[in-house]
Amino acid sequence: YGYTLDGQYGYILDGQYGYTLDGQYGYTLDGQYQYTLDGQYRYTLDGQYRYTLDGQYGYTLDGQNRCIFDGQYIQFFDGKYGCISDGRN
Repeated sequence: YGYTLDGQYGYILDGQYGYTLDGQYGYTLDGQYQYTLDGQYRYTLDGQYRYTLDGQYGYTLDGQNRCIFDGQYIQFFDGKYGCISDGRN
């Protein structure tokens, strides 16, 4: 069972649960969780996490650091990361 229309939480097919319409967090099919509509961060399928809509930084699937700016990823090959207003390091 689950709460749907009121934006609270509900159980999905694999027995996990997640917050949906309220934009908070939810458990994905692999048991990881993620923040979605609030634009904060999320855990990806490989257990790494990344910042999305807030324009900060994140870990990519290959474990490298990337800056996110206007929906674009910027790779820092020297292993350092950071964001400034124009999205460059």
